Amino acid sequence: GEVDLAFVCTSSYLLGHKQFGLELLVAPQVNGKVTYNATLIIRTELKAQSIADLRGKTFAFTDPTSFSGRVYPTYLLQQMGTTPEVFFARTFFTYSHDKAIYAVVEGQADAASVDSLVLDFALKRDP
Repeated sequence: GEVDLAFVCTSSYLLGHKQFGLELLVAPQVNGKVTYNATLIIRTELKAQSIADLRGKTFAFTDPTSFSGRVYPTYLLQQMGTTPEVFFARTFFTYSHDKAIYAVVEGQADAASVDSLVLDFALKRDP
C-alpha cells in the first residue's frame, strides 16, 4: 500500500526523508510555537533533580524512534559515559508519551522523558 498523508514525529520524519523522500507539508503550532522540548518526569518521592539521580531506577522510554522519549535521554546518558542498559535497573518502551506519563504516575516506572506538549495537554486534561 501507499500513504498519501501521515502525522509523524520528528525522528520518523527525518528517517522517512532520508530513506524515501518524505516531504514536510505542515508542522503543528501550539501556543504560537512549532517547537517542543523533552521533559524528564520523575516520581515525586524520589526527590531526584536530574537524570543523573536515577541510577538503578526503572525508566520508561516512549518509542525507539522518539527524540524526546528515547534519543535525548540516551544522549544525556552517553554524555555521562554510560548507556541506559548499564545505568538503569530496568527500561521498557510504552510506545506513546501518554502511556509513559501514566507508567510514572502509576508507579510502573520511576521516570520517563516525554514530549513537553503531550505532558502539558495531559496535565490540563487530568491535573
